[in-house]
Amino acid sequence: SRVKLEVIGKSVPEDLSIIEESFRTESFSEEFVISALNELDSFLGEKEIEESLKKTLKLIEDNELKISSIFYEIEVFYMDGSTKDLFVVERNLESSLEKDADSYFVEIISSKIVEEGNIVVKNLDYDFLSDNVITFGTDSKNIFYYVEGISDLDDLKSIESGFVAVFEDDSSRNSITGFAVFEGNGSNYAWIVILIFVMSAIAYFVYSKMNDFSDDYFRVLNKINGGMDLLKKKELKKSKDVYFEVKDLYRSLKSNEKQNVYKKIENLYNDIAISEIEEGLEELKRTNDKKLLEKLEKMYQNLSLLHRKKISVLFEKIKGEIEDGD
Repeated sequence: SRVKLEVIGKSVPEDLSIIEESFRTESFSEEFVISALNELDSFLGEKEIEESLKKTLKLIEDNELKISSIFYEIEVFYMDGSTKDLFVVERNLESSLEKDADSYFVEIISSKIVEEGNIVVKNLDYDFLSDNVITFGTDSKNIFYYVEGISDLDDLKSIESGFVAVFEDDSSRNSITGFAVFEGNGSNYAWIVILIFVMSAIAYFVYSKMNDFSDDYFRVLNKINGGMDLLKKKELKKSKDVYFEVKDLYRSLKSNEKQNVYKKIENLYNDIAISEIEEGLEELKRTNDKKLLEKLEKMYQNLSLLHRKKISVLFEKIKGEIEDGD
């Protein structure tokens, strides 16, 4: 037990000092929106990008959207006497936006940070679309993350931040999870100390108590992670069983808890669906079964826009081979 206490002591921050800080209000440029749209879906056509740009700018204006950024260089002092420099990004999001599956706050990370740093995100509702793109839900009220491994605050300030809405026809809108879209404010993460302490088990306890999350909420998070791990191991059936368990637990969660896990559950469903489609495509290559192709196409169209992108090249290739063989 003494060894355990020593390990805990080394990982628990005792104090911190802000070495430098910088403030900035983000601007909403058409160039950023177009760049973010291409990062979100490289298969968007010219008309879709044009409509998405119009939709984005209208939402920004209608909701009086404002992003205020603070960048910190912080020195953390640990109980064992060691120190560590962290570079923290805090963005306060002022808007009346609600949850929208086709709209995102987007962070585009510079290649230098991707190559040299390690990013740790404090928010619960986020996705790494690639090494250099992070998206956050539209109902987020702030964004918090820190970077290890860099040495200059200017590197942090090179990160681009903004908002983007993807235009999508109602006919192709995703409705696969069966969960209602809900409203509500995101949790407030405006305290740097909380950000740092969440790195330890003690902070995890404090954080959960402050936000009053239920045991079922943490069971859902653990099951989602377990379901994702099963998919990586090609355990599709077990992963599907976990998904149905998550759906049952979801019903008992409080509204703020549902808000925090909704996107993660949706991602689990989509990843399971992709695995099923991939298996179906392998069978399709062997059988040329037209009914199977119709079934797979329905599953493919039901994927979210971002998940369709992950499998679109493979799907369209095999679909074209089957149709050309008629």
